Amino acid sequence: MLSKLKNELNNLNLIKQLFLSPNKYSTSITHYNISIILLLVMSQTGCQKDLQSNPDLDIKTQPTYIQIAEKQNFRVNLIKSYWSRSSFEIKWYDENKDNHNEIGEGHLIMIKPDRIALTFTKLGEIYSWAGCNDQLFWLFEGGDNPKVYVARNENAFTEKCAELPISVHPLELLDLLCFFDFQLIDTTDDSSNKLFYQILPDNNKAMWTLIIPARWSNQKIYFDPETLLPSRIELLSKYNNEILVTADLSQYIKMEVQGVSLGNLPKVPAWVVINDLRSDTTLRLALRSPSDQTATKGPVREAMFDFDVIKRKMRPAEYIILDQESQNPALDPTK
Repeated sequence: MLSKLKNELNNLNLIKQLFLSPNKYSTSITHYNISIILLLVMSQTGCQKDLQSNPDLDIKTQPTYIQIAEKQNFRVNLIKSYWSRSSFEIKWYDENKDNHNEIGEGHLIMIKPDRIALTFTKLGEIYSWAGCNDQLFWLFEGGDNPKVYVARNENAFTEKCAELPISVHPLELLDLLCFFDFQLIDTTDDSSNKLFYQILPDNNKAMWTLIIPARWSNQKIYFDPETLLPSRIELLSKYNNEILVTADLSQYIKMEVQGVSLGNLPKVPAWVVINDLRSDTTLRLALRSPSDQTATKGPVREAMFDFDVIKRKMRPAEYIILDQESQNPALDPTK
């Protein structure tokens, strides 16, 4: 246990040196190298606690739903917008069951409650841009054959809408990062739903758990017993509570928010591992410099979530309208 901890500290010190001593390392460390190192450290340190070292949860310390909800809401209500640099690794299988692996840089950008942008960059060029606004969701792909997949949010996960060729709907990133308010509900009321809003122990993971309704599914959340911060998110089928997608959240760091004192800055995960069990796809994100402002210290702009603006930038040659069979498709398929 001590040797493992020493290795983790050495790895984290290396990362600290890379970012705080750019002149010393700039001649030998590129952005691509940083991506590899960050993701290597993430895989070595892991995104969960060493469960074998944790005793069973003490039922006397069990929090109430209201305690968790109030702590969650205080944290996320400070986050109106979000911008961070990201290093990513994505692993997936194609239709021939061949394994693929990509590593690169990008950004994760949000304006709550419904604007998301997740960009992937290689060799200085954006080759993938997934996102959404209050009406549409999309995936732009660059390369030799640039294309865009697009549909309306209202048609997502219906028979009249095909799925995006990525693990999750962009809006589900808000759910998987647990960047949303909890309803303040009196769980002692006999009329309340006994499936939802009940704090239960999970001694296998040494965490408190909670199931709540999510956007298109149910959601099981695991909380660290010491910090009460979300450690794991599971999106569940509404029909049988089968686990569809998981997200492991760890290495919480303070997010810079204008007008908020240092002691009250909200904490957000720096390491995120998303697993789509349906497609056997894994996305690892190492998030850096989280802030409510961009790198130029300006506000997050609405243009980042404007389909027409992104279309002019990415210049797709092919349009794939996922909901073209619906009564209200994202674009007119005849044009």
